Amino acid sequence: MTTVRCSIFRVVRLVLIGLSCGLGWIAAGGCSSVGNAGAPTYAWAPPDFALQAAVYPDAATPRDRPHLRSAQHVVEADGTFRAAVGPGIHAGMLPPVTARLDPSELDRLWRLAAPLMPLQSAEAAAAESPGAGLVELGITAGGQTQRGFANARRAEPLLRRLARLRGDRP
Repeated sequence: MTTVRCSIFRVVRLVLIGLSCGLGWIAAGGCSSVGNAGAPTYAWAPPDFALQAAVYPDAATPRDRPHLRSAQHVVEADGTFRAAVGPGIHAGMLPPVTARLDPSELDRLWRLAAPLMPLQSAEAAAAESPGAGLVELGITAGGQTQRGFANARRAEPLLRRLARLRGDRP
């Protein structure tokens, strides 16, 4: 007989997602996880939540702000966190494993990433706040993946948290 290890947070989250989809099915004739603004509407990180964030600082970005340094972060749905910092960072690279995140940390990252959607083109994100730098994002939730950019100033709460997870103190 095999045993399945599962945290209470994951079980509660799955039950609540199931209930919300069930209510959505009754009210709207189907279960949809996409709101009007293009961001999935989950209170907690959906089970397939994954995040990729490559930070490209602008030349004017202050060097004393570690969360705005050139970096690549990857959060996998199972809680695996990967991070690399320094020159040569790009969205296609897969950094080494840095940590394993628990479900509550995945929920926290989801709450910081969700407001950034819908993602923008690089030009639109740069024009939003010139000189702030860009973050290239890939966000998977509810069976959908969005890829695009956000202005680093707008993504700052998410970037601060990612920097803390990789061991920097922003």
